Amino acid sequence: MENHPVDELTQEYYKNSATNLTGLYDKAKNGITDLVESVFPDKSGKYLDIGAGSGRDLARLLEKGYDAIGVEPVVEMRDQAVGYYNNLKDRLFAGSLPELDSLKALKANEPDPKYSGILCSAVLQHIAREDLFNSVFTIKNLLKEKGRLLISLPASRPNRKSEERDEHDRLFIMYSPGEIELLLAQLGFQKIFIEPAEDGMNRPGVTWVNMAFQLVNSDESRPIDKVEAILNRDKKSATYKLALFRALCDIARENQKVVDFISINNENNLQAGVHVPLRIITEKWIEYYYHLLSYTKPIPQTNNSNKDMAFKSNLLEIIDYFSQSGGYSAYREVIESEDYQKTVNSNKVKSVIYKKIKSLYSKIGETIVKGPVTYAGMSTAGEPVFSYDPQSKSVVVSPDIWRDLTLMGHWIHDSLLLRWAELSEKMAKNAAGKNSNIEITKAEILSVLLEHFDPRRDVLASRKIFLGLDSPECVWSGKTLKNKFDVDHVIAYSLWHNNDLWNLLPVDSKVNNAKRDKLPEYNLLQKRKEHIVYYWRILNENKSGRFFTEARKFAGQKLPEKNWENPLFSALVEAVETTAMQRGVERWGV
Repeated sequence: MENHPVDELTQEYYKNSATNLTGLYDKAKNGITDLVESVFPDKSGKYLDIGAGSGRDLARLLEKGYDAIGVEPVVEMRDQAVGYYNNLKDRLFAGSLPELDSLKALKANEPDPKYSGILCSAVLQHIAREDLFNSVFTIKNLLKEKGRLLISLPASRPNRKSEERDEHDRLFIMYSPGEIELLLAQLGFQKIFIEPAEDGMNRPGVTWVNMAFQLVNSDESRPIDKVEAILNRDKKSATYKLALFRALCDIARENQKVVDFISINNENNLQAGVHVPLRIITEKWIEYYYHLLSYTKPIPQTNNSNKDMAFKSNLLEIIDYFSQSGGYSAYREVIESEDYQKTVNSNKVKSVIYKKIKSLYSKIGETIVKGPVTYAGMSTAGEPVFSYDPQSKSVVVSPDIWRDLTLMGHWIHDSLLLRWAELSEKMAKNAAGKNSNIEITKAEILSVLLEHFDPRRDVLASRKIFLGLDSPECVWSGKTLKNKFDVDHVIAYSLWHNNDLWNLLPVDSKVNNAKRDKLPEYNLLQKRKEHIVYYWRILNENKSGRFFTEARKFAGQKLPEKNWENPLFSALVEAVETTAMQRGVERWGV
């Protein structure tokens, strides 16, 4: 399974249009290079233009006195650029994201091969989603500490043929500024500015956005004052707000690819902001409240004894149904089954238990929208923090709050659980005034909130599949495995509590003991990619409904049914790298 960094149709367009484009781009006004002297103040450093194209920006960098080189994957564009601009001789090289291998070879013998600044103008829209993280990761590794990155992105582009193709059939993905800002923030970049820009060639309906960042790699706290104000001062008549924020923290950590970044004036007239699918939030709520309602002692979740949770009776029916067959784990097996997924998605639900589950989803979804989504923040800021978009069936979060939840979610999450336990204990004490039998401590409630479904169930299921292989290999070392082997959580269970099949792979026991709770190094993941994908395919063949459902929750709902391997692997690499940086987790290599 080979990577194809440069999309073939995109490359074909630039190959055939190289002669015309060079002169056309040279005449463009108000280019991004008008910003370089303010963004790149240090002219003593070395600079890189990625995706140099016609050579216009690189030539202007050199004219302004910068020691700069450029990389461009299309040979015809390079040849035209060198012929058009006299100062580009020996300054323009072959190279393409996400890896830029030729550039690494070029810089291999330099004592300090990193750059003070990188220009990436009108390039990222030509990068496939599965290659975006690796591309930005490569850019980060090419920059010095405190190095700067200047980007231009298309903000509006009429006449596109599809979500991924423009009128010329080029790969053309409209990444939103918020999405790029979040990705860069996760990798240690700090925003300098984000500002709109007009099209230099005055094309109708075409606009751009310029973005500048500095690589800081700091561990400084991000401002989360608004979230803190809601959690501290908002009314606490129920645990709903805590459950909503907990779900958003969990999704930001484990399922962030399911969200969509929607810009202002988007084609579908959706609300601007980060769209988090209501269904995913609902699934999180079911897990949280399933454990609370099935506990041996009552754990109140509202302050009003006469008005209990709106969905309590629906959930109790589900709890009662699965109480004799394995509890929450048995429930999960049903909703993850291929039969359930097909039935529910077809809207032809005949099974009684399927109907009950569907009703539960509907009731909880309604509670989320009419409760915390509508009222969170009303007592502090005078207006709700969230909104609901019925067209996308998503809860809409501002990019700023989503960024904070993504970067600081693991800290917020722990605080939420403690507040939840304290609030439930207070509710229990209030109820005990009327009924002395209701008594439960904060520590006991916290242990219930921390409960996760049995990880052994998933390890045993995947182990059984791996045991059926003729000669399985250790996914990390390549050592041949016999009947005795471990099932490793690629992202340690202690970090994510994630038992999805994509996260469970066979490993030699000694290797697993050495890895423990560490995260695999970037180079090891890349080296063992084919083996990881091989086991994913095996798991998908044996548990297709569950595997693909979990994969889409992790890598995003747009994960294709065919050729899903590269996008899923890219999501894994991104998750490992961002988790390692945000949590300070030790890395591990064989």
